[in-house]
Amino acid sequence: MGRRRKTEPRPGRQRHGPTRADAQAQADAKVARQSANQAYSDAAAARQAANQAEAEAARARGAAAEADQHASAASSAANLAEKEAAVAQSAATQAEEDATAAGKLAESAQKHTKSAEEASKNANTYTEEADKAAQKAEEYQREQERKERQEAAKEKVKGDGSQDAKGQDIKIVMPNVGSSGLDVIGPNGEYVYVGGGAKAHKPSKFGTALKINKYAADQAGVKAIYYLADNTPQAAIDQAKKVFGEENVHIFTLPSC
Repeated sequence: MGRRRKTEPRPGRQRHGPTRADAQAQADAKVARQSANQAYSDAAAARQAANQAEAEAARARGAAAEADQHASAASSAANLAEKEAAVAQSAATQAEEDATAAGKLAESAQKHTKSAEEASKNANTYTEEADKAAQKAEEYQREQERKERQEAAKEKVKGDGSQDAKGQDIKIVMPNVGSSGLDVIGPNGEYVYVGGGAKAHKPSKFGTALKINKYAADQAGVKAIYYLADNTPQAAIDQAKKVFGEENVHIFTLPSC
């Protein structure tokens, strides 16, 4: 066989449709476009990742700052807690000392209370003794006053007033007029204590628990003032007025109990 001669296109004749080079170029361009798009997407993702990383870093910095603040606050709180614990320990120690002192004070107070109770008992005893002594002193003083007044009355009436003009004892007529008291007024208006509720039959008993009637008082030169309680029977009151004189009988009210 003979070698085929390459035929050349005829002048003036154009080819229709893409050539293989064009198709390859288009394919390469498409691939390049896809690669460019992918690169852009990758760049955008990288940017987004970078932004996310920066945001995370910012949050991390903020968290770190907040953590630092919390740590600082925790440290301050710990320092304050240590100080308060020290104060609490000091207060506890003081409380223990105070409790010990309070126990001693309570014990001392109990002793003082017992001493005070004993002193109170002694004081009550002394008070009773003092009251008795005062009562005896008052009774003694009254007796002395009675004796002095008796002597004064005797002097005022020129003797003991126990005898009449004939030198005989004056008979005292004493009616039963119930519970009473008696004052005697001397010839010059002085008060003379006679006292007592026992009957006497002679003026010679003057000043020794005596009740005296008007006649005997006149004979003795004194004035008898009779006192009757308001519960005395009316008949007795009338009898007293008859014997002593109405102006010399006084009614008093008994104190209520």
